[in-house]
Amino acid sequence: MKVIGIDFLPAFWGFMATASETLGGFLLIIGLFFRPALILLVWTMIIASLVHLSNGEGLQAASHAMELGIVFFSLLFIELRRIQS
Repeated sequence: MKVIGIDFLPAFWGFMATASETLGGFLLIIGLFFRPALILLVWTMIIASLVHLSNGEGLQAASHAMELGIVFFSLLFIELRRIQS
């Protein structure tokens, strides 16, 4: 979170990222709280991509986080489209 200017409680933010990836993935599998889980996962992947890019690791290191972020964002739009139909 230091990448976006939030530099207090780094252990808390690390725990929140771990919880969103673990619980978010589980909730995604069982289909419970689908949209909130996807929003948290997209946010975590944005931060992960920014961390890789700010460390100078380049697109190759950040590509996995970017790819997953796009997948989660796409699932969010698919779910919203399904609801509207």
